[in-house]
Amino acid sequence: MNGMMMTPFSMMLMCFLIFFALLCLIAFAGGTVYVIIRQLMKKSRVEDNPYMLLNELFVKGIINEDEYKQRQRILRGK
Repeated sequence: MNGMMMTPFSMMLMCFLIFFALLCLIAFAGGTVYVIIRQLMKKSRVEDNPYMLLNELFVKGIINEDEYKQRQRILRGK
């Protein structure tokens, strides 16, 4: 029975190791979520960028409505 008893030091060490493992798990999960969201946002910005530039050109009056509609059709692939 004496071999099954834990000293206070070994209990503290085990608690520390469990806490550290949990902290690592949370950090890994958070990092994974961050990377996934970052990649999705990057992809969204790349896809929307031509439309944003086209809208900006139209709002500034650099292109007229006919050019705007023509370029929208080109971007949509029609």
